[in-house]
Amino acid sequence: MASRSGPGAGVFVTVTILGVLSLTLFVLTIVFASKYQSEAARASDQDQQISGFVTQAERQNDDVLRFKSFAQAERQSVLGFVMDAYDDLAGRVTGVPGDMPEVVERKLKRQNVPASQSLLQVVADRDRTVDQLKTELDQAEKARARSQADLAAEVEKGRNREQVFNETADALTLMVGRYKDDVDALRVEATDYRNQIAAHEEDLKQNYDAQVSAMRSELRERDNDIRRLQTQLEQWRSRAGGETLSPTAEYALVDGTVIGLGTAQGYIYISLGRRDKVQLGMTFAVYAQPTDIRPNASGNYPRGKAGIEVIEIDETHATCRAIPGTQLQGDPIIVGDVIANSLYDPNKVYKLVVFGSFDTNGDRIATPEEAADVENIIRQWGGQVIDELAGDVDFLVLGEKPALPIAPQTDATLVIIQAYARKKAAADRYDRLWSDALKTRIPILNMNRLYTLTGKPFGYLR
Repeated sequence: MASRSGPGAGVFVTVTILGVLSLTLFVLTIVFASKYQSEAARASDQDQQISGFVTQAERQNDDVLRFKSFAQAERQSVLGFVMDAYDDLAGRVTGVPGDMPEVVERKLKRQNVPASQSLLQVVADRDRTVDQLKTELDQAEKARARSQADLAAEVEKGRNREQVFNETADALTLMVGRYKDDVDALRVEATDYRNQIAAHEEDLKQNYDAQVSAMRSELRERDNDIRRLQTQLEQWRSRAGGETLSPTAEYALVDGTVIGLGTAQGYIYISLGRRDKVQLGMTFAVYAQPTDIRPNASGNYPRGKAGIEVIEIDETHATCRAIPGTQLQGDPIIVGDVIANSLYDPNKVYKLVVFGSFDTNGDRIATPEEAADVENIIRQWGGQVIDELAGDVDFLVLGEKPALPIAPQTDATLVIIQAYARKKAAADRYDRLWSDALKTRIPILNMNRLYTLTGKPFGYLR
């Protein structure tokens, strides 16, 4: 019996111990698991708190690692190192180490530091400005010193002048006293002379009134004669049926003809030469026949077939070339075509009056100054330019009418008033020349006629 019960008790003890150990292990597992979860939660909370200062990704950033090495060298945390560095930087910028970034930015704005520039750049710019101002101040001080020296010299000159003036004034005072006595004597004589002049003026006035009255009577008689003659002239005109004598328009006359063509070189030969006073560079308009040179209802002349320019001159003929851009398509120059230039006549010297604004350089802007180019062409081609219309004037060359600005106000400056007066005088002269030319039947060459009847491209009369 005893031998059978022994092993059974050992097994029981063993089982009991194993059960106790298992229970203990289970309890410890539960305890350790609970502590692990608690520690994990606490570690997660700490990681979240640390992420508020630096994220996991930022911890591997080179700059953060560099700050960490600096902080370790100073035996500080990274945050403490950065805060100390920022306080030092803020203190150097604003003078207050604890200033936050928005406070620093606000103070920089008050100092007019642009956000696009660094503080060092602004300081460098201001240093350069200060150096420049110091240089200017030094120059100003030197100039002030020179001015003071000049002023002192002028003051000394003024004292000398004052002394001379006082001496002169004393001498003049004596002379004035003597002159006063002389003036008193002259005043008496002047009174007598004034009375004599008044009497003489009265005699002159009576004579003038008599002459004016006689002249008015004579003027009335002449007015009556003029009205009587005007009445007779109207009667004669009505009897003649309104016919008037008008000369042939000289600018519509043919100057020469095309006598040959050089097909290889494109030359045009004309019947005018050195004996006809043709000049190199002279231009002509080419027409098929003389009747083509006739103005339309608006008074403008049709373009010719082309414009030609003289490039070589012989005694009896000249060689020309077609001016680029002036030839009409489908209407070639042929032998027998006529040529014309309104400013040229081989048998006489034309007299012309030139006035107005012209465009001779092709910029589409007419100016009074470019009238000189037209005058030069006239002289170059043998014509004569005169200032005013006279009985022997052949043409009036009119450009565009000078523009007249709005009349200045009564309180305008003298310069503005004078400029307006000059422009108004020019506009009035333009109208007067136009009216006088129509009255005296002097042919008028406007811009269209001038370019068309000289064969020049528009805007290139030079």
